[in-house]
Amino acid sequence: GVKSYYRWKGKTEVDSEIQLLIKTQRARFEELEAWIRANHPYEVPEIVALAADRVSESYLRWALEETS
Repeated sequence: GVKSYYRWKGKTEVDSEIQLLIKTQRARFEELEAWIRANHPYEVPEIVALAADRVSESYLRWALEETS
């Protein structure tokens, strides 16, 4: 878990949360984002895409196979 400090509706909030990292292909981001928005309990869930600009070839091959 992580402790999050943020502003929400004019107030400073502090909450314990669980950070989830989901690995997928860039082409599937919109589909994944829509699924998260439809299923997440937060009004504004944190959805951030981090581009992998350097990846080992063996890991990249595995990731592409598993997310196709």
